Amino acid sequence: MRLSRQRCRATAAIAVVWVTATLAAVVPARADCGYEGVVVNGTSAERDGACRALGEVLGYFTEMGFQVAPKVRITFRPAVYVDVFAPGADRPSGKQRVSGYYDSGREVIELTAATAAKGGERRPWRQEWCSDICFSIAHHEIAHMLVDRIMGQRYEKLARAWREYIASAIQFDLMPAELRERIMSRFPNHPAFAMPEHVNELTYGFDPDGFAISSFLHMKANGGKQFIGQIVRGGAAFPTGELFWSR
Repeated sequence: MRLSRQRCRATAAIAVVWVTATLAAVVPARADCGYEGVVVNGTSAERDGACRALGEVLGYFTEMGFQVAPKVRITFRPAVYVDVFAPGADRPSGKQRVSGYYDSGREVIELTAATAAKGGERRPWRQEWCSDICFSIAHHEIAHMLVDRIMGQRYEKLARAWREYIASAIQFDLMPAELRERIMSRFPNHPAFAMPEHVNELTYGFDPDGFAISSFLHMKANGGKQFIGQIVRGGAAFPTGELFWSR
């Protein structure tokens, strides 16, 4: 039976809609790393690495007594940037290159790929960019995501410096011993924080690399995982809100 051109187009459009809907019903939603809420964009090796990092950080939180379902989209890029804001500004004044970041609102982690030339100009702790460093950054950002998932609305009330403290302490605790020792050798006699009040926006902003090391050393000196768990549960015996103005 011959149809008019308009009817042919209409019929074809209906067919496309039907096929699309059928495929959506048959093809399951993507669930990487064995978790329904996780998607990893990258090469096969990057997906494997992200899933291994996720499993290790989840195991760490399980040892602290937390059961949490991850929800995040992890993407590897040649270079990763975050917006930079001038004091008091509502709009970004520029962008800064970083090793990785976690966006709580969008439930997204972006990581500089291990294969990126010179790590996108990144040299955390004065180390050459490599797969071990990239994997460690994944630990850090995944820790941010899981703390957010556990704390819920309380996460926004946790000072940014304390968020970085927790993620950095877990990151260093999960590092291979050889990598951690290599980093520590570049920062001989670096001190732990003398008191919780030293964990603030100023100490973090002045020296993020040193801040991470001080966080790990302070955490180890104050009970390790149990100390981190106490902060995440909201049971710390000291303030963990912002002490200074920050975005």
